[in-house]
Amino acid sequence: MRRGFLLLILVLSIPSILLSQGVTTASISGIVTTQAGEPLPGANIVAVHEPSGTVYGTISRVDGRYNLVNLRVGGPYTVTVSYVGYAQQKVSDIYLTLGQDLVLNFKLAEQPVQLGEVTVIGERTGVISAARTGPSTNV
Repeated sequence: MRRGFLLLILVLSIPSILLSQGVTTASISGIVTTQAGEPLPGANIVAVHEPSGTVYGTISRVDGRYNLVNLRVGGPYTVTVSYVGYAQQKVSDIYLTLGQDLVLNFKLAEQPVQLGEVTVIGERTGVISAARTGPSTNV
């Protein structure tokens, strides 16, 4: 009876032992908004681990929230947020600890941007041609 009870306790404690193996990284999360407090979906967030040059990047979701996960522990990090039509923001000298989820929120100010023109040139050629004498792939 006693052995059965000890075996039951051992079996029930295995999942907690296995789950404690886990966290070896850190993360940064937050929200990107305008000065008026409206979320900015599609903002570009880049974190650079300065000693190694490792670059981590993501974009903000529809609600302006973002997550940078599986970041190296330590630092310093430089986090840059940019969005077309808004001034870029940069936060430097960030250090992360094991298992930490650092919350960094950004409010971007509008900044006029003049975009250059894009010219697209297309050329049409015949699919069936005497000059084509072998297999080909059209994309």
